[in-house]
Amino acid sequence: MGALCHTGIMLILHTSDWHLGRTLHGASLGDSADAFIEWLVALVRERGVDAVLISGDVFDRAVPPVDALARMRRALRELTEITTVILTSGKPRRGRAPRAFRRFTDPLAARGDRP
Repeated sequence: MGALCHTGIMLILHTSDWHLGRTLHGASLGDSADAFIEWLVALVRERGVDAVLISGDVFDRAVPPVDALARMRRALRELTEITTVILTSGKPRRGRAPRAFRRFTDPLAARGDRP
């Protein structure tokens, strides 16, 4: 799901419910997730999107598989290189963001002030 919204001079793209790590009848949906991420990054670049809001259900389960974590890390890396990314968990979740995302979730690290 996603929508483009013009707010004054700012273009915001909202997306949610990625459900990374999901399977369908035992088959991985990783290739579909990769295609979506590639499409999203290209759209953000092409349209000059000022901010991407990713809200809720990024992962399909509370403890995502390693490939889903890697996929999300790649998506965040590529998106943060070209725009501002706002990521919310949606439903309350226990625990904190995995260490793999610290550089994206810690505002100082995202700016390069911390390792």
